[in-house]
Amino acid sequence: MVGNNTVPPVVDALSTYVRTAIDEVDRSTHSFEAIERDCKRAVLQSILVAGYARENDIEPVEAWESLRREASSNPQHALFPLFDTDAIDLESLPVAEILSAHSSTWQDDYRVVFQAVSDALESFTEYQPQVDSDGSLRYEPANDDRRVSGTYLTPVELATRAATEAVERKFRERCERYGCWPGEGNSFENTDFSKIRDVLSSLSVVDPACGTGSMLLGVIDTLSPAVAESIEGSSNPSRKATKRAKQEIIQESLYGADANRLSTEACLAALWFEGQFDLTAPGPNPDRFVVGDSLRGPVRQQRLSDVVAGGEEGTTYREELQQINWGEEFNSVFSATDGFDIVITNPPWERVKVQTREFLAARQPQLAEIATSAARGSKISNGDYEEIQADLEQAREQAKAYANEIRNSSDYQWTNVGMLNLYSLFVERSLQLAAPDGYCSLIVPTGIATDYYTSDFFEHLTTEGKLVSLYDFENREKLFDDVDGRTRFSLLTLTNRPESEAADYVFFAHTPSDIDDSAKHVRLSPDEIGELNPLTKTAPLVRGKNALEILQKQHQQAPILVGDAEVSRTDADVNPWDVSYERMFDMSTDSDKFVPITNLSEGQRDSKGQITLDDEAYLRLYEGRMVNQYNHRASHAKDASGNLFRSGTKEPTERDSLSDPDFTVNARYYLPEDTVESAIPDGYQYDWFIGFKDITSATNSRTMIASVLPRTAVGNKLPLLLTSEPPRYVACLLANLNSMAYDFACRQKIGNVTLNWYIVRQTPVFPPERYDATIQGEPLVDWISSRVAELTYTARDLDAWGSNLGFQSEPYEWDSSRRRQIRAELDGLFFNLYDLTEEEVEYVVDSFGALRRRDEDENGDYEYKTRVLSSFRDIEAKLNLE
Repeated sequence: MVGNNTVPPVVDALSTYVRTAIDEVDRSTHSFEAIERDCKRAVLQSILVAGYARENDIEPVEAWESLRREASSNPQHALFPLFDTDAIDLESLPVAEILSAHSSTWQDDYRVVFQAVSDALESFTEYQPQVDSDGSLRYEPANDDRRVSGTYLTPVELATRAATEAVERKFRERCERYGCWPGEGNSFENTDFSKIRDVLSSLSVVDPACGTGSMLLGVIDTLSPAVAESIEGSSNPSRKATKRAKQEIIQESLYGADANRLSTEACLAALWFEGQFDLTAPGPNPDRFVVGDSLRGPVRQQRLSDVVAGGEEGTTYREELQQINWGEEFNSVFSATDGFDIVITNPPWERVKVQTREFLAARQPQLAEIATSAARGSKISNGDYEEIQADLEQAREQAKAYANEIRNSSDYQWTNVGMLNLYSLFVERSLQLAAPDGYCSLIVPTGIATDYYTSDFFEHLTTEGKLVSLYDFENREKLFDDVDGRTRFSLLTLTNRPESEAADYVFFAHTPSDIDDSAKHVRLSPDEIGELNPLTKTAPLVRGKNALEILQKQHQQAPILVGDAEVSRTDADVNPWDVSYERMFDMSTDSDKFVPITNLSEGQRDSKGQITLDDEAYLRLYEGRMVNQYNHRASHAKDASGNLFRSGTKEPTERDSLSDPDFTVNARYYLPEDTVESAIPDGYQYDWFIGFKDITSATNSRTMIASVLPRTAVGNKLPLLLTSEPPRYVACLLANLNSMAYDFACRQKIGNVTLNWYIVRQTPVFPPERYDATIQGEPLVDWISSRVAELTYTARDLDAWGSNLGFQSEPYEWDSSRRRQIRAELDGLFFNLYDLTEEEVEYVVDSFGALRRRDEDENGDYEYKTRVLSSFRDIEAKLNLE
């Protein structure tokens, strides 16, 4: 039986097959794993057969018998691996029943077989067999989120766009070599097909993480129109010509490898069906598709004995995969061109490290939902979960062994640093697999161009001219259904043959068609990148030429927050604010020090949020979710029960509560005061901090969210910027960070949902001396800090901050309208300081889409924009920057 959950039909079918097979097969001869694997093959067969029967208008059982007869008798047939099911007796399975179920729900959608096979493989991953005490079998969800595996089905439309850049370039080069290029913009209707066939025979395209073949289908879509034109001699080829074109491409040019044997077999089946091959036609050659770890093993001719072995542990991670000797497996390719003409892939986006909560989610979800790692570890080790604990430790050791093998390998010069991630390793591997004049097209997280640990690799790609283009997408349109809408990924095109120094970029695309908008494209040279991100040389994420020019102007007007001692002349150049970045308490590794608020219910709370119990004082542990810009009382922090990927949540503060200066927000956890004080750097003199939320996004209403905080415990996702500068100057720093102008710069730098220190430190921030200017005779430092005081000093738990600023001894009244006006004035000022024109100010303010939409909903128009522009003009006439 299948569990009480609503499961996909393929899992129902799998369960039926497995139960039947177990009853019929000698278990002493075949393991359960072998039986289940062949039952999965049988389910995939039924999908393929149902599609074939519908395509050819024959009965499904007749189609199944025909396909089985032809495929199982010819080892060179593309379907032979899928029909190689010696662990089960296919005759004993209720095939007719399953085929009927598939056929009755079949749709006429394009590539329905490919989609159905891909969905089935995902379902097989998401559901695992469980055997009850009475011996009955059921299938239960292994996890409820695709983030656990890090692998996602690539939409063919996206795969085609990814393939276009590399495939069209290499196809043109090869056509020119064979004398059959018709010229730019011309059709192939007058091109000799024999020459095109020679081109295809010489062209080698491989996907080293092929899955079910979506990227290779993208290659077919890119090449087939030109090939079909040459076959039929027409610019509008028939379906017959297109069919033959696809067959030629599949048989002549495509190769693949994958870590999952079943995926490779499904890929061959999908390509066979795509080519609409005759029943007896072998289709794609199974010898061109191998199973193994594409990241391990020699690339060019080399004896396996010359490769450092990973040992038993090193081969157990990623399904105990064998290394691939690429030069041996694909000898014809490497002997001819010393590599593939094109490497195209969407590799796994996962770390080479066991993520404990994700691991537990597939086995004991209730353990994964425990909020802190300390409590989770204590629960696992209490003796009730010995098997889970042993499995977890084994998985950790296996991942560690695999990571060590990669780190000790000479294959990865650039990407074996920091927290290893499979996607970045695949990028470097792809360049190794490509011929000296070959191309690579990959779909990978945009972090390849923006993350700290890939920064040296990205600089290498840009300075050596290997980066052809990078087209960044935000997943708002759910191109990947199971991936968060804020996730950024890129279509990356590389070459081993250096090209132009400046690469082509598009940022914040939402659909493949956005790439066709010329206004979204910018070209950036390594020198231009270095001017904007001088410390990491990572890519700025600018939305077109206007955004690029504004960001360049901001960097001309203000130095970066903290520079590099090796390239700066004086200490003041390096760190004009003398600022230190502090992450006080790690929410995972320090969780054993945290005291839940529920444990302090008998304590006495004072007006500043401190709780005293048994003569010991406990201070709140502030988290990022508790603050907003200029507001340290934005939300209470609460536990998020039942959420695997978010241990905490928030309860927004009511407006009436913000008007009460004695109101404080609650934290989830508290720490003893002595523990907190010992975590504060020696010599820090103030009873308040400046902190910012580092979980954010370039598309949120605001990206940089900074606030003043009481002197209390602070979690690592609310890092602190500590400085010994006078408080009124610190207020100016806070105003700079919270300004729209600065936020705009920040948004051009963050590539994911974490505002890391390496990003913040190289943003353009005005130094303290900038505030020695005047505005209508008033010192600018006083003009700014008086307004910041009114925005921030609204509660008694910030009395020390208010006292240090020295404007008012009692908290300011919370007046929403007044606060809005003050913020507009500060925004108007900083737009002037960054020397933007009014047209540029309008562009920046309009770019805050979430803010604009909220304002229009509440006020009928973008009222805040009107305020900012008015303030900008007014201040422009009054500001004296001499």
